[in-house]
Amino acid sequence: MRFHEFEKQKGLSLASRTIRNYARELGADSMDYDMFMKSADLLDKDMLKSLAQHIDNSDTAPREYVLKKIADHNPEIFKKMYGDQEGYLSLMKPQKDLTDDEDNTDRGMNKYGLAARHKDGKFHSYRHGKLTGSFDSAEELAKHQQGLIKDESIKEGADFYGYYKDPKDPSGKTMTYPDDMEFKTPHRSNANARMLLSRIGLDPDFENTDSTPIDDFIAATDKYLRMNVSDKDNPQYDEVEIYDMEAKRIKKAHPEVTHVGFN
Repeated sequence: MRFHEFEKQKGLSLASRTIRNYARELGADSMDYDMFMKSADLLDKDMLKSLAQHIDNSDTAPREYVLKKIADHNPEIFKKMYGDQEGYLSLMKPQKDLTDDEDNTDRGMNKYGLAARHKDGKFHSYRHGKLTGSFDSAEELAKHQQGLIKDESIKEGADFYGYYKDPKDPSGKTMTYPDDMEFKTPHRSNANARMLLSRIGLDPDFENTDSTPIDDFIAATDKYLRMNVSDKDNPQYDEVEIYDMEAKRIKKAHPEVTHVGFN
């Protein structure tokens, strides 16, 4: 999928991209980083009721920044949230009839209509919104979904790899992966891989950037899971949890691996 096609996907907005980019400029050590990243995520999901509550519970300065960016870049969304109110942004109250867009498995679909959820100790597979099976491990889930699309040509998408420096390259510039590397997570479209990386605060442009140090990736997924535990029943949380578990599995099974990423 080309970038301009990705830009058109539902939920992505100029306001959320601006807010997310500003959060990255501030860095994860900033006290406002998590507020900005969660605001961008909720805006992307069209979860306007939750977004309004999140903004209302935040400090004045970051609250005004988020409101101003929504007003400047997505005025139709701002009007839906706050109507025709005038005055100080930080004093505005959200509309009482706001709702959250239904958060279902369609949001996590790849180009083959596949999605996955981790709930109640089970890994659930969906295709085009319909349950196709429930499994005890991510490995069983991956094998099941690969079987669903075995007769369909995969021309675009990415798998989650573990990497380390190739000992055969004296320059140390070449990365390789273990010969017995197993793929225990579902094949993802490029767009879904980008959305996952963006959700956990990493650079989403994986096609043009280097892989991520495995400890940094685990720290990012762990932080997301801790900061969003109240959303643990939605597909986005489940997806991050699956990749958190996979990165930790790779680190344990392959101590030589230093980096992870989509390819």
